[in-house]
Amino acid sequence: MLGINAKVEDTKSQIIKVINEAGLPSCLVDYIMTEILNDVRLSRMNAVQKEREAYQQEQQEHASENPTPKEGE
Repeated sequence: MLGINAKVEDTKSQIIKVINEAGLPSCLVDYIMTEILNDVRLSRMNAVQKEREAYQQEQQEHASENPTPKEGE
């Protein structure tokens, strides 16, 4: 199994190859790459938000399962 570094380099090489083979002017490649990057960032931000919500839910469930004892108990 390839490590993450090799996967990153392979992906980068594949993207460069596709761009070069497309034969588009750099202004269009810039537009396309910007759109892709915006989509990736949005996807990452959504994933982070879901992780935070899952963590908060887990914390709430844990708190309800193990209530803090009141003074004198």
